[in-house]
Amino acid sequence: IPTNDAIVAGKAAGKIPSDVDALSDYLKYYYVNVNTSSLNDYPFPGAGVQGEVKTFLRRNGIPATLTIIDTGTQIKIRDAKGNTANVISVFPNIYQDGAAYLIDGLLEFE
Repeated sequence: IPTNDAIVAGKAAGKIPSDVDALSDYLKYYYVNVNTSSLNDYPFPGAGVQGEVKTFLRRNGIPATLTIIDTGTQIKIRDAKGNTANVISVFPNIYQDGAAYLIDGLLEFE
């Protein structure tokens, strides 16, 4: 989940769609499908959980992907365009149906 500052800056720069359908697709890119991504654990720095993961956004029937990078001291997320966002919360917010990490930037799939 991008921080409030990242969302405000992205909205001002026109990086967040205002069209309802486009916004729906855009938001799906932030959600990783744990079942199809073969994740056995939550990513934590130094835990070695990294690699390509599948999101809920689908393009031509194929899930769009993100890459989790574990530097040993920090987790980063790389999008399809090669942009990298830093995970700024070591521990995720845990919910009944998933976990959410704060990131310091926006992700792009096109």
